[in-house]
Amino acid sequence: MLRFSRFFRVALDSHDRRPVGRPEGVIPKVLLEIGNAVLLRELNNLPTSNGRRYISTLNAAVYAIAKAIAATADELRRGDVSRDPKRRLKELMDARRSRLSVISALTLELRRRKASRQRKGELRRPSPKFLEVAAAYKIRRRGDLSRVLRKTKDELHVIQLEIRKLEEDQRRKLVRRKGISFVALERFDSPTGVPVEAVRRYWEPIVGTNYPFEVSPELEEWSKTLRSNPSSESSLSLTEEAWKTLFSKVKPWKATGPDGIQGFWWKHLPEARTRLVSWCLMALRRPRRSIPTWLCQGRIVLIPKKKVHLGTLGPGDYRPIACLNTCYKILTGMIAGHISQVVGDRFPGSQVALRKGVWGCTHAQILDQTVVKDAERHKKELHMLWVDMTKAFDSLHHGAIKWTVRQWGVSSDVRRLLSTVMMLQSVRYCGFSDGRQVRSRRLKIRNGLMQGDTLSPLLFCLAIAPVSAWITSHTAPYQTTTGSGPRSDGPLTVSHIFYMDDLKVYTVDWESLNKAREGITLVAGQLGLKLNKSKCAIRSLNTPELGVGPNELDSIPILGRGQEVYKYLGAEQTDLICISEMWDRVAEQAMGVARRLFSSSLAVRQKVNGYNQVVIPKLKYAFSCIVFGTGRFSSLRMRARRFDREIRQLLEETHLRFRHSCAARLYVEKERGGLGMKLVEEELERSIVYTWCYLSSHTDFLVSYELAERLRASSKRSIISDFEAVMAANELQNRVSRSILATIKVDSQTFYAATEAARAISKLIREKWSSRHFNEWKGKEVAGRVLKDCGEIPTGICVKDSFLWSAKGWVSSEVLRNVWGAQEASLLTKSSAAYRALNPGAAPTCRMQCGPYHETAEHVVSACSHWRSNIMVERHDEVARVLYSAIRKKYGVTVTVNTYRPHVVELPEVVIQWNDTIVTSEVLQHNRPDLLVWDKRAERIWIIEISVSWFTRI
Repeated sequence: MLRFSRFFRVALDSHDRRPVGRPEGVIPKVLLEIGNAVLLRELNNLPTSNGRRYISTLNAAVYAIAKAIAATADELRRGDVSRDPKRRLKELMDARRSRLSVISALTLELRRRKASRQRKGELRRPSPKFLEVAAAYKIRRRGDLSRVLRKTKDELHVIQLEIRKLEEDQRRKLVRRKGISFVALERFDSPTGVPVEAVRRYWEPIVGTNYPFEVSPELEEWSKTLRSNPSSESSLSLTEEAWKTLFSKVKPWKATGPDGIQGFWWKHLPEARTRLVSWCLMALRRPRRSIPTWLCQGRIVLIPKKKVHLGTLGPGDYRPIACLNTCYKILTGMIAGHISQVVGDRFPGSQVALRKGVWGCTHAQILDQTVVKDAERHKKELHMLWVDMTKAFDSLHHGAIKWTVRQWGVSSDVRRLLSTVMMLQSVRYCGFSDGRQVRSRRLKIRNGLMQGDTLSPLLFCLAIAPVSAWITSHTAPYQTTTGSGPRSDGPLTVSHIFYMDDLKVYTVDWESLNKAREGITLVAGQLGLKLNKSKCAIRSLNTPELGVGPNELDSIPILGRGQEVYKYLGAEQTDLICISEMWDRVAEQAMGVARRLFSSSLAVRQKVNGYNQVVIPKLKYAFSCIVFGTGRFSSLRMRARRFDREIRQLLEETHLRFRHSCAARLYVEKERGGLGMKLVEEELERSIVYTWCYLSSHTDFLVSYELAERLRASSKRSIISDFEAVMAANELQNRVSRSILATIKVDSQTFYAATEAARAISKLIREKWSSRHFNEWKGKEVAGRVLKDCGEIPTGICVKDSFLWSAKGWVSSEVLRNVWGAQEASLLTKSSAAYRALNPGAAPTCRMQCGPYHETAEHVVSACSHWRSNIMVERHDEVARVLYSAIRKKYGVTVTVNTYRPHVVELPEVVIQWNDTIVTSEVLQHNRPDLLVWDKRAERIWIIEISVSWFTRI
């Protein structure tokens, strides 16, 4: 409570705060319950009449209780303050300074005495510091001085080693605490000396200037064709389920806005969440009286776009990353919910982003490649225009946004709230200079959309709808020949595809393409958008003018038959996807991320999770872009296998495995003793399954499916032929089928949605690969011996319990490599096959000369008499101490003990004996167990004995 009160007073004074520190480990639920009770008591009498004061006090209270909970959680986790590594490091630093001072005083005294013997210069008296040291260490003779000097130097050496160890440990813990995203991101030079004021001046004419907006005839024409519901005064309230969905989408530990509160606290403190919802409803009714200025303020973090010397970076070479207050994002999320209710199914059909149930990029790629493949197959004329807007989100006029929202029929109370929020928006640009954070002057946002929440993409898509409508009504679209037959469902007609601000236009003649370019420039310009002509491109197919006409059209490049490619939705294109160029780029980027992950100080489980969650999705997206591929599917499979081999080589270079360790074990589930890594070849197959299911079950792709089926029938590659190859490779040909009604049947179950069908098929593929990897590992004579069941070998072990440590994976790469190497006998011992190949005539006996025993991994780890009295004892004692610590924690034992001596801890509910002699009525030869625990409440006694033994001798 004292902490809360102190933090609460500080939080009320300023809403530009330092972010709440994330506690290590899991926050106990009891702390969250206590914090919620404190909020309820403190905010119980908070008046609701003043909305600005209400949200300001609520925000400060949540910040204060979050700080208090985080500090308490860290204290509970550390436990004994004497074991705090930071305090220990400070003590060692002080001890090092003390030893250095003593060494300096003794060394100077030795020099003084040597000079006095040689009678060089005037005779000086001993220094006061030496007299102090001599009194402390009782130095009376020269021999005492040399002895103390040697001893102090030895102590200094030990202290420096411990300091180095603690510092490395702290660096490792810091990296592991920051996690995967911190390591995976490619970081350029530290952005010191960022010119925040210059960046502010650069962005001021773009987002800080209010530009006039007028309703043009083109916009007026669009508004008349829009099926708009008449605007009402008030909107329908969001349901409880809608609010629940809104909060579930909040990222718990994303970078905070100026108020310093992460989304975790709003999600896990019910009192804060309930009061925030009440305030949002209040702000909808009375926005001007409820929204304070600080709520709509954000901070912009500047990150260099390219790897160059920071002195050569201009203001435009920094990528602005907006960090907004979480309560602001909840408010704008409510606005987005109300707007989505009104728009409903009138959302522009050509805009494939933000549509529920639509896989945006996959949808756009299928439509795009269907058009191009149909034109290639039937030799039809096709002209394509890729359009790129200059700073699209930052250039939309505020007047255009408000006008288009009104045309969609959004109620007046939502529009008033939106207008108030946009009027109060402002940002500061943040960077570092000479190691200190610097901030620019505040810049009010008077143009464009402040990104970072769910509302901005929705407003952008609705605002650019007039551009889409103009293209549809004024250009000649492309119509496929596929699907126009008497037995088909009709051709596919496509004029353009929008994915957010990425636009691609399709026309059947050059005049329509030129008209589309002029119309897009006109209508987009009326909304505030401007074409970036250097990043636009034109491509024509099956036209006699190709290769003869100009290389540019109004400064827009025209791609010919050469090697020019255009990157559309993250995939290189000329006509279809350029697999070679796309794969080379994606594989290089993925390998770079993998190298940063596996070369870092992260724990093994963090590295594997990072690989599965960051590296694999990059490759899966590249695979999902291929609908009508060129070449053979087997060549793509070979690329995936090559990447897997390179990853295994990287694991060897980063000391995560030995070269001759079992490769299949890497891909076995972690619960079964493997590492749980994903195989790129398997993910290739699963990506094809997902694309095929989406193509097969969506009614927009009847023509696309017909085209793919015709290509398969003519022995040409398509997504259907790739899917059939995957089914054949996994022996699933007769278990998956598609009906004429676009439903997918897996075994005896029928699926109507692509996601559920793809998951069912992927599960079957996963089972096949999992069984394959496990059987390959188990089939190894030596490497697979740890998997022998108790029924097969009486001295076997429980696999599940034995691999709990590797399933958790909170160890370094070297530890896992060495343990696996010992288990699989891949260590370079004298009895190993690798050693015998290198030294054919060498004797296989142990190099420690412990007897006529072969030097195997089993012998070195558990049987060699040379190590039995030192390393094996250390291993034995460390394991015992870990168990002892867990037992003490379970029973709440806080008594300080010395684990190097036998002792007994006796409490009212438990008695713990450590390496102590047990007095019995009968004479027992072995009466000193490692641990004895007597639980008086449960009336049970556990005798625990630790053995340094090989698993076959347990």
